[in-house]
Amino acid sequence: ILKTSSSNVYRAFAAQWPRMDEFVRGNNLLWLALALAITKVLHELAHALTCKHYGGRCHEIGLMFLVFTPCLYCNVTDAWMLRSRWQRIAISAAGILTELHLAALAILVWRFTQPGPINTISFNVVVVCSVGTLLFNGNPLLKYDGYYILSDFVRAPNLWGESRSRIYGWIGEFFLGRPKPAVEESASTTWFLRIYGVVSIAYRILITFVILLFLYRVLRPVGFDLLLLIVAVSIGAQTAYAWATPISRWWADPRRTEKVRALPTAIFSALVLLAVLIFCFFPFTCRIEAPCQLQAKEADKIYVSTPGLLVNAVGNSDWVEEGQPLVLLENLEVHDERLRITGDVRRVSARVQALEASQGGDSDAAAQLAVAREILIDLKQQASLQAEEESALQLLAPRDGVVIPPPEQTLRDEQLRELPTWSGTPLDPENRGCFLERGTLLCLVGDVQQRVAVAYVDETEVSFVKPGQPVRLSFEHSPSVVLTGSVMDVAEVDTEEREEEFAKELAGAKRVYQARVEIDPVETSTQIGSRGLAKIKVAPQTLLERLLRWLSKTLAIEPARSPR
Repeated sequence: ILKTSSSNVYRAFAAQWPRMDEFVRGNNLLWLALALAITKVLHELAHALTCKHYGGRCHEIGLMFLVFTPCLYCNVTDAWMLRSRWQRIAISAAGILTELHLAALAILVWRFTQPGPINTISFNVVVVCSVGTLLFNGNPLLKYDGYYILSDFVRAPNLWGESRSRIYGWIGEFFLGRPKPAVEESASTTWFLRIYGVVSIAYRILITFVILLFLYRVLRPVGFDLLLLIVAVSIGAQTAYAWATPISRWWADPRRTEKVRALPTAIFSALVLLAVLIFCFFPFTCRIEAPCQLQAKEADKIYVSTPGLLVNAVGNSDWVEEGQPLVLLENLEVHDERLRITGDVRRVSARVQALEASQGGDSDAAAQLAVAREILIDLKQQASLQAEEESALQLLAPRDGVVIPPPEQTLRDEQLRELPTWSGTPLDPENRGCFLERGTLLCLVGDVQQRVAVAYVDETEVSFVKPGQPVRLSFEHSPSVVLTGSVMDVAEVDTEEREEEFAKELAGAKRVYQARVEIDPVETSTQIGSRGLAKIKVAPQTLLERLLRWLSKTLAIEPARSPR
């Protein structure tokens, strides 16, 4: 039960998760700022109280602006005077632990409240205290709480500076032939510092690149190209200055340039250049993965048009002929309404006949007759519509073919707090007597020998999918069987109308495209309706293109559209 409940909460949370550009604009900005202010105040208070608990003092506390949001800050430098590194780690981790507890509490509030201000702010608190905390505050690659926790844990107070000094020492040793620095430390510590330095520098470059990409995606569609250019030039100039200044100073000293080892430098430069060329210009075979479902190529979908109780039905995989009854429903309200209207028709018809017999000698009868005839016409139309609605309680096969079960019902977002009226498929024997709502997909009728796979492609990848591209397919019911085929066509599908079982895989996608795949003829026992994974072989892409595509999909930002 707990596992099912947590799964439902995760699916509901993922379904509500907004796109990145929607999350940081519009009405949600106010709630996001409020959540950020509240959590950071509690975050800093946790640092202060923990420091005081271990005998330190908070010398300063005040207000600062974090991302244009007023937040509390406190000075707990007394933590460095504590001898125990575990106490220092506890002080550094207090804010992170507080935010994670807030996230746990907020998700309970969000789960059990209706849409409104409390529900919205609790959702933002969950995002800020979980994703934000783990990516930034808890990340040891940035100089925040996670960095100081790692520094104390590895007993390196100046981890940032020491890691870079090891990198510079290695560069001097490799390219200039300098002797190893006389530092008493183990080889494992030296390699840890070098690896940490390289990874932290690479991470800062990646973060800068992601920020620029984010600004490009958000600012360019609204016409802020100049602001984007200013930000990009500013970041580029600062980065160039930080790197160019020490290099120029070093290069200006002829005593240093004479010591450069030509062969290692040339080999290393060639390898770096080759890696850059491969990363940016060399295309590799590329496949796009998308969830898919096996369907009949030409099958008619049978929907419930009049709701009712399921009395009788054919079985899944039964062969039916055109006009054969598929399902019989019962709706007493529809039946009683038809009887009532039929009785009204008879009553008004008798009154019309009586008025027609007496209109010759009574002037009022002629006027009443006209009204009665209008009422009779209206009642007959209602009776006809009611008869059609009652006849729709019996659904007939539109063609010869096999009864194909629809996808099994899973809990939708609006059903998370309700018990479903049925489960599985409507035609399952255990669902006899259940109530079927209007619009319920009962089954499909078609030829199971002619099959296609329908792949649901995210908007960030659909531009690469073209008709005729080869596809490899595998399905859950027969994972060892790999089917092949080719893309027939690509069409956009409304997010609300896509298959429910793919809500988790496509959570957060604002636009989903349906790529139909024609499967090569082969004997297989894979059933119609089986879920699986399609791997579409698209045009070769460079590693840079793949990185950009992955970032666009991860950030879930609507890409700039070009005419197709």
